[in-house]
Amino acid sequence: MRTLTVCQPPADRCSKSTPLSLKQALRLLWDKYEPSASHFGDMVSFETQSAKPSPYYGLLSKSLFCAIVRSMKQVIFLFYMAFAVIFMFMSCSSASKPSDPDIVADVDPIRLGIVSIEFDKFFSSELDKKEVEVSFDPRINAVSLYFSYQGVKYTQCWDKQNRETFISALAQYKDAYATKNLPKKNFRTSSVYGKITGTTMWWAFSFASKSKSYPLFEIGYIFKKDKGTGREAPYFTVLQREALDVLNESESSKKSSLRIKTYFTRSQADELAAFFDETFLLEALQKSLNVGVRSDETQATKLDIDFDSYDE
Repeated sequence: MRTLTVCQPPADRCSKSTPLSLKQALRLLWDKYEPSASHFGDMVSFETQSAKPSPYYGLLSKSLFCAIVRSMKQVIFLFYMAFAVIFMFMSCSSASKPSDPDIVADVDPIRLGIVSIEFDKFFSSELDKKEVEVSFDPRINAVSLYFSYQGVKYTQCWDKQNRETFISALAQYKDAYATKNLPKKNFRTSSVYGKITGTTMWWAFSFASKSKSYPLFEIGYIFKKDKGTGREAPYFTVLQREALDVLNESESSKKSSLRIKTYFTRSQADELAAFFDETFLLEALQKSLNVGVRSDETQATKLDIDFDSYDE
């Protein structure tokens, strides 16, 4: 029977200068005590005849222990990293959705009244005067205009920023009107007061699916000849450009909202600007919350004039 004898035991492999990985320690242990018959006998002889443990046995034990400690540290580090990542995702997913910054009140839309707006008459150079219903949606702080154009029902939504742009543009137009500073030959008069992105919904029938687009609104003015007097008169205008439908993207043929130009005399524009005023909207909302507003309570006065006199 053989006895394992070592004159000088190797240096401690647990030091930082010569670290031994878990794989290396297990491999060294396997090579030293491979489960064969002879090695098994050596192990038995070692245990029964040697009163003092072999230095290799201490080396392997310490190396294996150090390798296990290092592996455990890596496992603990990876565990904490995974926990941190999971906690971060849970925090993000559980965070409540921020409320709409433009929300005024969580109540249903209220009806404001009726305004008169001019539209292009189909297959004619004349204008067609229509009554447009106006409502206010406090949930999104938007004023909606409801009208029909060429057999299609439309809803234009004006948010707070666009309403302020409309009011500011109207003030510039009225100042230019008062000072006779409205050039006729400028081809860019239809957008001279700015361009904004609006929201439009349209549908052909009450049971038809609705379409929605975000068209460009151009604010400016234009001169139109009055049929009765034969004179050209300026109109404050809002031009809605064509825009693709965003609700029915799966359809083979994409639908677009029509190009619609609306015309306003100064009185008509003032009438709509009054409904666009934020103070008026808040007062109307407070009134509806306190006593309620009947659908026919607020009606705008119908205008008798269709054009503004503009003598240069």
